[in-house]
Amino acid sequence: MIYALTPENRDLYRHFVEQQFQLRHSIFVKEKGWKEFERQSVYEMDQYDDEEAIYLLAVEEDRVFAGFRLYPTVRSHMLSSAFPQLVEGKIPQGPDILEWSRIFIVREKRDSGVYYELGSAMHEFCFARNIKSVTAVIQMARLAVMRNAGFAVRPLGLPKDIGGQPFLAVQVAVREEALEAVRRAGDIQGPVIVNDIPAPHRP
Repeated sequence: MIYALTPENRDLYRHFVEQQFQLRHSIFVKEKGWKEFERQSVYEMDQYDDEEAIYLLAVEEDRVFAGFRLYPTVRSHMLSSAFPQLVEGKIPQGPDILEWSRIFIVREKRDSGVYYELGSAMHEFCFARNIKSVTAVIQMARLAVMRNAGFAVRPLGLPKDIGGQPFLAVQVAVREEALEAVRRAGDIQGPVIVNDIPAPHRP
């Protein structure tokens, strides 16, 4: 099951939010060494884990085991403030573009096909909210993985060394055919988000 936690419904899922930050600590701080984002020795958080952050979290028996964050690009966001050097030209921003970051899967689930469920959830959520694309910063090796999974992904610039590894910025178009391809790759039969995700009110 994947739950979409938005600013509108987050209070209903506070226990999932807490678990997410603890899991991110075990993965990003303990495994990857991102010490600068450690909080209280048990959480991993940055300045974009604020009231505008959206979390899509995979849950089994009331325990979070995977997920990611989406964030509005109309605000200062990771690509615009921390990694603008990865983009050649104008950084994609707008009300119909979100930033996709902090993708995590617990170690024992990394070979289980959860990655495709997360990709499906991203598309489902974006379709419900009239989002046309997402941007992300990824390791160079992930580009081929994303393309093989069916994502409509394009680089926004050449890869650059960050912390000894090549990273690049990408934009992923939200398309029906891409969602269908990701579902086929993961043998997913239908929607993966289990709670309601109403589109925001538009006058």
